[in-house]
Amino acid sequence: IRRGALIPAKVNEEHFWLLIGISSIHSEKIIQALRDYLVFGVSRKDVCERYEANNGYFSTSLNRLSRISQA
Repeated sequence: IRRGALIPAKVNEEHFWLLIGISSIHSEKIIQALRDYLVFGVSRKDVCERYEANNGYFSTSLNRLSRISQA
């Protein structure tokens, strides 16, 4: 596991909000889906269904946060 890697259910909520604050992610439903996935460990499938989030955009946003976290 690389330094700064984002592991589902292992991301501190404060750290999550700091990453969101410096990211270019503005979609409220994607932010909530990412939060449930990274902070609480809810499955990708479930968060995308719950927030009606596009799975492709979810993946793109997750990759964006991961790059920021590992910088």
